[in-house]
Amino acid sequence: MATGPVVHRCGRGIIESLCASKDCQAAEWIGVGIGINTGPVYVGSIGSETFKDYTVVGNTVNVAARICGRATKFQVLFTENRERLIAPGETPYASIGKVALKGLKEPVEVFELIT
Repeated sequence: MATGPVVHRCGRGIIESLCASKDCQAAEWIGVGIGINTGPVYVGSIGSETFKDYTVVGNTVNVAARICGRATKFQVLFTENRERLIAPGETPYASIGKVALKGLKEPVEVFELIT
């Protein structure tokens, strides 16, 4: 498992890569939001003999996709699994509260990376 401020490295790395392009206006146009979650996943080739796709599936992936869908342009959101994602005191973040997500019975606390 990766150690250190994973959310900070992943989220900031993606945003910085977009903005490092010579045409930062293109990065602004893309306006990607980021959702990060941790947990078990199923990884492998899925499909038939004529079409295979290497992918990850599972509840962990679904939750990440749901919070990603709530993220605004260049916003990095992550789940309450923050103890596994962030080194204490190294990365500023704030709770945006418990959020009801499609497919889950209980709301999930979601946090925002402060950039």
